[in-house]
Amino acid sequence: MLVLSSFKSVQDLCEKQTKRPFIKRYLQRREIEEDVQRCETKLTDAIRMFSVRHLPPHNLVRTTAKPHFTAKDPDQIVEEFS
Repeated sequence: MLVLSSFKSVQDLCEKQTKRPFIKRYLQRREIEEDVQRCETKLTDAIRMFSVRHLPPHNLVRTTAKPHFTAKDPDQIVEEFS
């Protein structure tokens, strides 16, 4: 929900600004800058929800995958995939 509301606030700000004449945007540039900063903060908070903070050390990550082929000779491997 936070992500959607963040994007919605950016969309609303952009739509609002596109409808304003240039001189009005220029005269209210400080307020607009503050609005943009608020949107940036909301987006940053939403993005942080998806960040991975703790990864296991490399020596604890083991793979149990086995090769998909049984041949040991490279020519036989190519034949198996043909």
